[in-house]
Amino acid sequence: ENDNCSGATMIEANEDESCVASGSGTLVAATPSSENNSCGGSADDDVWFEFTAVSENHAISLYNIIGDTLDLYHVLYEGDGCGNLNQIYCSDDNNSTANDLTVGNNYFIRVYSFTANELSNLTFDICVFTVPPPISTSTTLYTVEELVTDVLIDSECNQAFNVTSSTGSDFGSTNGIGYFESNGSSWPFENGLIMTSGDVANAVGPESGVLVDGTYDWPGDGDLEAFIPGLNAGDTNNASIIEFEFVPVSNSMSFDFIFAAEEYGTFQCTFTDAFAFLLTDSSGNTTNLAIVPGTDDPISVLTVRDDQYNSSCESVNAEWFANYYGPGGLPPLTSPTNFIGHTEVMTASATVIPNEVYTIKLVVADDGDTIYDSAVFIDGGSFDIGQLDLGEDILISSGNALCEGQEIVLDAGALPNNSSIEWFMDGTLLEGETGVTLTVNETAFYSAIITVDNTDCAYGDDILVEFFQSPQIVAVEDSIIKCANEGHTLEVNIENSDQLNSLTYIWTLDGIDLQTGTDNTYYLDELNEESGEFTVTVFDDITYCWNSITINVDFYENSYCVDLPQGLSPNGDGFNDCLVLDHLEAKEDIDKIEVFNRYGTKIYEMNEYVDQWCGVDQDGKVVPVGTYFYIIYFNSTKEPITSWIYVNY
Repeated sequence: ENDNCSGATMIEANEDESCVASGSGTLVAATPSSENNSCGGSADDDVWFEFTAVSENHAISLYNIIGDTLDLYHVLYEGDGCGNLNQIYCSDDNNSTANDLTVGNNYFIRVYSFTANELSNLTFDICVFTVPPPISTSTTLYTVEELVTDVLIDSECNQAFNVTSSTGSDFGSTNGIGYFESNGSSWPFENGLIMTSGDVANAVGPESGVLVDGTYDWPGDGDLEAFIPGLNAGDTNNASIIEFEFVPVSNSMSFDFIFAAEEYGTFQCTFTDAFAFLLTDSSGNTTNLAIVPGTDDPISVLTVRDDQYNSSCESVNAEWFANYYGPGGLPPLTSPTNFIGHTEVMTASATVIPNEVYTIKLVVADDGDTIYDSAVFIDGGSFDIGQLDLGEDILISSGNALCEGQEIVLDAGALPNNSSIEWFMDGTLLEGETGVTLTVNETAFYSAIITVDNTDCAYGDDILVEFFQSPQIVAVEDSIIKCANEGHTLEVNIENSDQLNSLTYIWTLDGIDLQTGTDNTYYLDELNEESGEFTVTVFDDITYCWNSITINVDFYENSYCVDLPQGLSPNGDGFNDCLVLDHLEAKEDIDKIEVFNRYGTKIYEMNEYVDQWCGVDQDGKVVPVGTYFYIIYFNSTKEPITSWIYVNY
């Protein structure tokens, strides 16, 4: 149906380098078309496709080609109709790039087999995608020393020195050391250091063929040969080397990198170039940091590969292989570099001793020849020799906060030699805090600044520390005196309950569990003479933060919570002069008291009685020695009580 221009199959142009939208075609029963064609091959079996440009630059890719011939040709046209087409270019390659297109205009693609074939059974897929920009490189923007101190380490307190280097330009060949930027491409690193066994300038994508830069006058490296299994002395050529000393300020160092190589695919089981990151301590012990994670294998094409791109070559550590820009892989035009394959981002790391001088040698070289180049890309600013790191913020929202009252120790790590540290809380200097640790128990922004003596070097870090709130418990009554035969309810309230989760209350008496649950009250049974220190502990069910308070409870044995004296001696000596009902809570409930002599005559009455009767009658006259009776009336529904008392002087 797309055998001619007027029946062209519409395919969608992708806005990025993916081929999410694509088309398919076949040359079965295809016939020639009348449109002009100045390209090569025999267009006797052409089919047509049409797309609308969404970018000024697009790539056309023919792939998954199956049939009696695999040699396809395609032609790109522009025009406002099939009768008015202008030929833009021809391509015998299955991948081509169309530049300077007009966004929104329609373009036509004519596909046919290069050779004359009236009965072709060929099928294929076709994709139009937006060509991503490649990386950019420079060998002049930075000196090698600046690549180390300003790009690789990028620290205000750079402690790297004695930088040396060697590459092809030192031997009349190409420059294999330089600077790169992602340039808006899909390359994982924004910028950094590139070291290659070829030419930095030719590392710019897309993938366009084998890189073969370098001459035999450009030597290899003996240290690399000594550390890589299978290499013999003199095996390497075209070594790019950077070596420098540095002083770590913490107990670890690390940096991120990607290894890229031209041997991936066809030669990934037989050939590989070599590279190493050789770290040497002050005692002369050297370790290669360029190791496949979880193994002792040096990273190379042989130790990181995927059989998806060479079925006769078994995968090794394929999880660390990222992209292949060749047959069966991604379209070469989408490669941000000119290398056919590369690894995932890896991290070289080591445990080090703070304030000790270390030497590191970064080296990459060709093995056995000067072709099929390789490269190492090191992420700019990732060379970490121990910046101050107080850790991630400790936040309630992250769930890693502690409870109020608990302590968190902030640790600044080791200090560089001849340096000092200051700690701040919400921007205010904490006087006297000059150690590398700070213990905190309050929500605040904390920061530390390290200053190297007699320099302009100062660096720091800050951290927000939050604490989960603990229940703020308030007792309705914090001290209670109750009657032995009266019930009473202990109750607490949580002042900050709106900032907490569900709560659990644990009631105990002198350490013995009484009640656990969601009830903020505990009832004292009137039949149970409970007294002592009642403790209620309240837990937040989510954060497990808690708090507790104690309520003191005492009781009186008299059923109405009053003491009923049975002897009175009102002689003015200050002892037992008056009828005292000393239970305060009970007295608040007393309505009045009436006193009678032994003949039943009422001699005294007092409303809201406290302790006013001291052996006198209503007129204030002293009563004679003898036995007297009194009645206590209550405001509540309690029945009045009676008792007797003997008065003697």
